[in-house]
Amino acid sequence: MAQLADELVKHKPDVLVVSITEAAFAAKKATSLIPSVMVSFADPVAAGLVSSLARPGGNVTGLCRQTPELIGKNLQIPTTAFR
Repeated sequence: MAQLADELVKHKPDVLVVSITEAAFAAKKATSLIPSVMVSFADPVAAGLVSSLARPGGNVTGLCRQTPELIGKNLQIPTTAFR
């Protein structure tokens, strides 16, 4: 995975999109300048990819599924928001 990430970075893309943890770590290691966007990660904070959901830091960002930090936020959403 690291070799593939290095090869992609050589082509200077505008963004890297990753969907598995190994690819996210490889992209993070390969570059600190090109944004890496995670798609549907379980808990990037626990995995050590980002510092926090509110302020990921570095060049890694994206979407995540249920994490302990988000469960409380989901409960705060009023049901009328979905009507």
